[in-house]
Amino acid sequence: MYILQQELSLKLSSLEMESKEKCEKLQADAQRQVGELETLQKESESHQLQADLLAKEVDQLQTVIEEKGHVILQCNENEKQLNQQLIKV
Repeated sequence: MYILQQELSLKLSSLEMESKEKCEKLQADAQRQVGELETLQKESESHQLQADLLAKEVDQLQTVIEEKGHVILQCNENEKQLNQQLIKV
């Protein structure tokens, strides 16, 4: 009976140690994953900021293109008027 108790005590001690090691490993993995998530979140925020800046730049370029189109139309209209004045003269 005493030997059985010793065996059980050793088994229990071994299981407790194994459990502690697994718990420490899980905690280390969890901390590593938290670090990875924080890094990914920072990268995501950086990419979103860059996307927002690019979207703003696209809007500005579209405005410039529209203004350029208006200027071209005005120049064409002015050219027609000048040609008509030259024909009259």
